[in-house]
Order: sequence, then structure tokens, then C-alpha cells
Amino acid sequence: MSPALPARRPVAAPAARVPRGRVGLLLCALLLGTGGCGEPGAVTPDAGALDPLGLHDWASAVVLGSGSRWVGERVPEHAAEARPASAVRALSELAELSVHAGEEVSQASVERALRGMEAMHQLLVSEGWPLPLADGGRGDTAGFDLYFVEGEAVAAGFDQRAPYTFLDRASTFARLPAWLTGDAVASCAASAYAEALLFSMDPAEAESWRRATAAYLTHRLTGRWGCLDEALASQLESAEAFVAYADEPPNAGGALLLTALAERHESTPGEFVASLWDLASQRTWEGEGYRGSPDLWEAIETVLRVSEDPLPSALETIALDRYLAGPRATPSSPAWARALEPTAIPSATLELVTSALRSHPPSSGELDPPLEVEPTGSYYALVHVDEAPPQSRLRVFLRAEFGVAWSLAVARLGSEGQELGRMSAPPRRGTPRSYLPVELGDDTAWVLVAVTNLGREGSDARRTPVPNVDATRSEAHALRLVFELVSDDPGAAPANPEPAE
Repeated sequence: MSPALPARRPVAAPAARVPRGRVGLLLCALLLGTGGCGEPGAVTPDAGALDPLGLHDWASAVVLGSGSRWVGERVPEHAAEARPASAVRALSELAELSVHAGEEVSQASVERALRGMEAMHQLLVSEGWPLPLADGGRGDTAGFDLYFVEGEAVAAGFDQRAPYTFLDRASTFARLPAWLTGDAVASCAASAYAEALLFSMDPAEAESWRRATAAYLTHRLTGRWGCLDEALASQLESAEAFVAYADEPPNAGGALLLTALAERHESTPGEFVASLWDLASQRTWEGEGYRGSPDLWEAIETVLRVSEDPLPSALETIALDRYLAGPRATPSSPAWARALEPTAIPSATLELVTSALRSHPPSSGELDPPLEVEPTGSYYALVHVDEAPPQSRLRVFLRAEFGVAWSLAVARLGSEGQELGRMSAPPRRGTPRSYLPVELGDDTAWVLVAVTNLGREGSDARRTPVPNVDATRSEAHALRLVFELVSDDPGAAPANPEPAE
């Protein structure tokens, strides 16, 4: 009987040399003739040594290394949705695109929808986005299908998960409300097509991020922030997160965040956001549903950290930019902020004058009750200081809840609302307290205070805070601002003590 071979230590080969999807074929090629690809035969005493080169052990190590079980967050599989029953009304001559609609939809609306899809398709192709996956002729066409439907409907519909792609992909279609008319049809069709393509590209990503990215792309193409400018709603609710929680109705508010970050980092239009979606793609190799990481938040944090523009610093700047936008903007303001309409600019939650504060020593004005701000959301206070005594300083104290990192930033404004300067206090880990002394000067009429929830503190001190939005848990935390007016002018009379409203 042949002596037993000594046990070999498994050696894992680099994954780049042996693609996961080809491991089975490689084993068959290597083990052909040794029983590795068929039913194992019985070992007879005179069969000789099996696997003399150790290929079996090596291959087993590769399989175990590439097929480990994912123990992180999982996104459940999407249920297949039935295609609406409507006839094909228009086929594109530029790409594999079609529009389906009932008789109640005018031919003019059908043609506008097709033009909107074609324009978005050309933009995406020119910037390197992937094409929609084939749907097996589900819409009786060879390409992508958009359907006019009655009532309100989610723009992107789901067919099935693609079983043949290396990364997670899916077959999808688009829907459009039949009541749309006029120019809105083209922009809404463009947005719906983009959202369905993003659903196909990464079925594990949050719907709010799909809507936000579609609104960002639609704004670049048409000037509208989504189908009906829905992304601007988040501007008026500045204390809420840019991206909705999973247990909240999806929104497109993240479009402004993507636009602001893209302007800070990209040299070629569109490359920043497209790169984020490339980084956020994942491969789910086992189990049910989809691997929940990486996601778009992780991609943003990684790109900004590598670019030496940490996400907390970017959010702090964007918090002031989104308030000092539209008619409040200056020539040095970002282009996206200058382009906002007056109706898309947030208001200050608190406005007060220095007469509502006592002069030093020692007293203060305080906002009561405290407010709650969600991750990436900002709270604004506007203090009118043109009645302050000469040589005055406005002391701003932040007292907030533990559990998240906070940003405290101020901007001095002139009598016409023009920005005169900015300053900020660096976030202090583990201590949600900050302080800023603002030298008013003779030209300062207003002081704008912006407090931003930067998300949870990282457990690793080397890691920057990330706005980590859970599936069903709100990370909204309360804050309190305290103001104190200090004057170095010995002849300044103290103001009447009145509490801040």
C-alpha cells in the first residue's frame, strides 16, 4: 500500500490571477485525468499517490478564499414587477429605446418622452455609464421600455436579477405618469430612464440615492432638479438629511449634495458621480439578497478622504453655501449655489438682534427648546449685530447631544447681505461642545451661524465621521446655541436683558 502523503499547507493564490467565476473550469482543466471533475473513484492499494503536485489542496484554498460567507448587512431581493399592459407607440432610431402608452396619451407626449430618453441615453453613453441590460423581450421590443401609467408610480420597475453578470446587475424598465403634459414630459422621461438604469446597475443601492443621482443627471441635461424639481424640497427642510432613511419615503435631496461635491472635485463633467457608482458596485457570491457594502456613502467617504477633502469639512462648507445661495450668493460662490432660485433657499430657524442679549458680564441668550438635526442636515441662526457697541465680539457656544460629530461655522455678512468672511471650529471628538468668538467689525451687519450634524463618531480615531444612515433608526440629535455679546468699549451701555425667542 502506498505511503500516505504528508499534509500540505494550503496556499491561496492571488484572486486577480484566478477570477472567481472561472475557478470551476480551471479545476477541471488541472485535474482532468485525476478524478477531480467527476465522481471520485475508489482508491485501490496499487493506485499510487493521489494529487502528487498538490493541486487539489491549492484549488481548495482558492475556492475557500474566494467564496467566504458575507456576514455584513444584506439588502433583500426585489420582487419582480408586472409590466404595464400598453402598446408600443414609438421606437427610437438612435438607440434600443421604446415608449409604451395607452390611447389616452397624446402622440405629442409620446414623442416628447422618447426625445427625453434619447437625450439622457446620449449623455450617459458619452460619459461611460453602462447600457441597460437586455430584458429578454418582455416589452415585445429588443431594447429598453418606458411605460405611461395611470396615477403616481415609482419611476423604475424591476424585472429580475441578472444571473450571468460578475457584479450585481438587474433587468429593469421605466414608468411615467400619464397625466404629465408639456415640457415636463421630456425631463421626467429622462429622469425615469436614468433612475431605471441606476437600478439595473446596482440593485442593492438605496432608492433615495437612485432618485438623487437621476435628479442630478436631469439637472445637468435639462436644468430641472429631477422630474418636477423634487430635489429642491430638501433645501427648504435643511435640518433633515440629504438622503432619506430607509423607513422614510424616498427623496431626491441628495442631488444637491452630489452636485456640490462634483464641483469641488471633478475636472471633467460627470466623472465624479459616475466614479462613485462604479466604486459602490458589489458582487454577491452567496446567500440570499444582495451584499449591502460598499454603498454610495462609503464611496463618497473614500473618494473624499483620498482627495484630502474629508467629508466633514466638505459638509461644513456646503452648509454655508446652500444658505448663501441664489440672490444671497457672491461671485465667489459655487456655480450650483448661484444658480438656485430664491424659492429653493433655506430660511434661518432663529433670528434675533443683539438687544435680546445682555452685555458681558456675565449672561447670555439661549435658544429653547433645543432642536434636532439629522445627519448631513444643518440648522441656521441669523443674528442682527449692526446695533452692537463698537469693538464688540459675539461669542457663539454650541451644546449638543453625544453620539455624533458636530460642525459649528459662521459667516459675517454686510448690510446688503454680502459675505465678508467665514470661520469654523474643528469638531471635537467625544465632546459635543464648540465655541467661536466672532469679531464683528464696523462692516458686519449680520452673523450667520450654521450647525451641521456630521454623523456618528467613528470608533477608530483615525476614521472621519460618516453620515451612517441606518435602515430604521434616526440619528437626529438635539443641539442648543448660546450667544454672548462682549464689548471692549468701556463706554458701551449694556443692552436691555430680554430672552432670545
